[in-house]
Amino acid sequence: MMYDGGDYESCCACHGDNGGEHKRRCDGTHVSVDRYEGRGYWVVNVKSRDRPKLLFDIVCVLTDMQYEVFHAAVTSN
Repeated sequence: MMYDGGDYESCCACHGDNGGEHKRRCDGTHVSVDRYEGRGYWVVNVKSRDRPKLLFDIVCVLTDMQYEVFHAAVTSN
C-alpha cells in the first residue's frame, strides 16, 4: 500500500540487518505483518517518525482496503 504510492523512503541498510541493531536506531519507515494462526488474526506493526494523525491514517487505509481493525495502539519514545 505505501510502496505503490511512493509515500516513504525505505532503508536499504535495514534489509540485511539480521540482528536488528540498525533497525532499532533507524529513522526510516518499517512495516512488518505477522500472522497469529491460533487466534485467527494478523498484526501489522509500523515503526516510523511521528506525525499528527499517523495512527488514524493507518487505520483508515486498512479499513478502506476492507480489513477489519479491532485494536490500534501507539508506543512512543
